[in-house]
Amino acid sequence: MSAPSPQLIPDMLRLLAASYLAPPDLLACVQVSQAWNKEFIPHLWETIDDRLYSWPRILDRHDARSSKHNKDKAWIRATFAKHAHHIRHLRVQWKVILTAVTYAKTCTNLRSLRIGDLSCTKTALERMNKGASAGGASWRARGGDGDYVGLAPRKRGRWELEETTPPWPLLCPQFEGKILPLVQDNIPLRQQEQGWMVFQCVWLLLLQNMALRSVSLSRDVAILVKIESPENALSGIGGLKNLQNFCVRVKLSDVLDGLPAITSYSIDKSSGYSINKEHRQLRELRIDDTLPESIGFGLLGHLPNLQRLWVTETLPCKSSDPSIPPASRRYPLKSLAVLKNSGPSKAPVAIIARVPFLVEFVTDLLPPVTAHALVRYCPQLEIVRQPSYVEPRRNDYLLKPTLNALLILLQGCQNLKVVDMFNHKVSSGELAARPWKCLQLEVLRFQVVDVPRITASEQQWMNEGMRVTNTTDEESLYKYLKDLPRNSIYPGLEGCFDHNIFYTMTKREEYLIAQRLVMDQLGKLKNLRVLDFGYDYRENNPNTYRCAQQGVPDGLLGAPFYVVPNSLELWIGIDLPQLAALKNLEVFGFEGVDHRMGKPEIKWMAEAWPKLKVMHGLQEERLGSYAKNTELREYMQILRPDVKHLAKLPCPYDLPRFGVDSTDRVS
Repeated sequence: MSAPSPQLIPDMLRLLAASYLAPPDLLACVQVSQAWNKEFIPHLWETIDDRLYSWPRILDRHDARSSKHNKDKAWIRATFAKHAHHIRHLRVQWKVILTAVTYAKTCTNLRSLRIGDLSCTKTALERMNKGASAGGASWRARGGDGDYVGLAPRKRGRWELEETTPPWPLLCPQFEGKILPLVQDNIPLRQQEQGWMVFQCVWLLLLQNMALRSVSLSRDVAILVKIESPENALSGIGGLKNLQNFCVRVKLSDVLDGLPAITSYSIDKSSGYSINKEHRQLRELRIDDTLPESIGFGLLGHLPNLQRLWVTETLPCKSSDPSIPPASRRYPLKSLAVLKNSGPSKAPVAIIARVPFLVEFVTDLLPPVTAHALVRYCPQLEIVRQPSYVEPRRNDYLLKPTLNALLILLQGCQNLKVVDMFNHKVSSGELAARPWKCLQLEVLRFQVVDVPRITASEQQWMNEGMRVTNTTDEESLYKYLKDLPRNSIYPGLEGCFDHNIFYTMTKREEYLIAQRLVMDQLGKLKNLRVLDFGYDYRENNPNTYRCAQQGVPDGLLGAPFYVVPNSLELWIGIDLPQLAALKNLEVFGFEGVDHRMGKPEIKWMAEAWPKLKVMHGLQEERLGSYAKNTELREYMQILRPDVKHLAKLPCPYDLPRFGVDSTDRVS
């Protein structure tokens, strides 16, 4: 049988190309033959993200004198001029890509556009010559092509310094009188000129793609530009549905009036949030700003189909404020995010009391007053989580909970499925004080503290007691000592019996009870897929780390991570087997926990949890892995090579964020 001709393209491969093949696979298909090239080039260029694959390496060196494989600025522009008409989804973070796409004038079929933080991407040459321009001077080639980026040599190999001042050129006659450069004395003119050209490129790209459905614009796009009538900047894109606008301040009412199809809108700061008429099209609204509750109620009243509301912080109204609707008023909101719920005085209780259909609540801190409000007013609540990019709080691992607010939800919300509060602590003594109602939990990330752990020095006392009394284990020693008269002295233990051995054995009994109650409660959550006791944010700075050793339990000094004092012990000899019922467990985390595990525990986990995919706590560290963890990780890799060891694992059930891109936060 002869080999199939490379000219023939299997129908199955055509189907795979649209949905499943990654760009490296598509590139391999393109290189098979001319027929394959023609077939797969549109798929290869359908989505361009200059942060992925080989783009960062190419762009980092494109302005060097000898760029790799001659992939310089001219090559980039020629490539985009040839293929830009295939692009449907464009994500840009490099200025050279933005200018190449704009000057190509063929990128007119975009469905989504994301402009990221252009200031964070600089080429190697730009980094080397950082600060070369000073006092309003700008480096560029004589007779440049309008890119205004980087240095350019003369024919004789010398650099030319050219002073540039406004007015700078317009790329399009339509911009005349609509935009003006904001000249600022404290910013080099070269940087201001770049900002002027960047904004024009972005706006020109928008004008060339009036069929856009999703647009995301970062803050630095229009930071040095004054826009006349900003409310009209995007009004021509009538079909726009998703907009992340962090660059132009415009009234919310003007956006809703000018974009009749918009369903999702995110904004940094606005010149006004109030609206005075009903807009039924908006489903999601994100405001990265403090929002008074009076305005919040106005938005809920005029946006009858709003499903998600995301704000940085709320300012509660006084109970006598006339803007507060009656207690009987209900809104259909299903997701509410208040990122800085900084205390009881700023808790959004009034809003929570009027959203009975709430399914998701997102916050960085959960005070008891908020937890009680959620239990009382939101019977359909399924998800309570912290934002995955919450800022780390140094030394937070040393803080002990004063009130277990998380337990209020666990004991009161029957429909909870996701509790992803990785910075929140629960005391072992109160964890099982009352039964949990949320037995359908699938994700649980929190910290268990106040477990009366036996320290290394106390363990030595018990070992000495077993040696002197000829007992074989700790349980036998405890029973033996318990039966002795309280004031008796056992030969060989004079001077230490009353103050050490008996106290230690009593503490051990309390510890066993606490461990048993915790594990018994967790063992009832048979639907769990994620169970994480770990502390996600740790200080990896060596200097800061050395200063924090005072909070580390005995036996872990020198370990390259922080541990939560008096955390759970994961020991097969106590109550770990009570978690054998978690047959659906996929992620198990214990980063920062003084787990005291050994190979028997690792073997038990490998066998008891057949669906386990990720362990969070034995991974390699930047400061050097703790020797015991390295040994356990290598042993687990032998038993279960399919299990990955990761750090700072984001919750796999994290819901998509607002706006265009569910995986990126535009800054």
